[in-house]
Amino acid sequence: MHDKTTLAARAGCRHKLPDACALVGPDWPAEERLAALDWNCQVRRRACGRLGAELLARGRSQEARNEYERACQYGRYEPDCFELAELYGDGKLTEPVRGRASSILKAACASLEKVGDAGDYEECATSR
Repeated sequence: MHDKTTLAARAGCRHKLPDACALVGPDWPAEERLAALDWNCQVRRRACGRLGAELLARGRSQEARNEYERACQYGRYEPDCFELAELYGDGKLTEPVRGRASSILKAACASLEKVGDAGDYEECATSR
């Protein structure tokens, strides 16, 4: 059953059906996987982090950084921006400008402060 679902999802994704592309899995052929992740990013900006992760795994760090930045800008601050700041901090991605990781954390935490959720995130406590 899984194989039929995967084949149907891949076929639907080739026809640019967003819900089919959202089912992209690690067992998809590499180029189909990359195309699906790219399409997901185009129609759902919050999905750009998955594309960034795939590009980073392929050693395409400059492109990966662009997608992680897009996910941070258009996605939700908590997971997307914290992940990007961590990648900068760990040296897995190169900051486009010095201090970018810190700026991202401050902006994300300020956004969370407005809704009273900053205390739920260790990143916000340590970024002050």
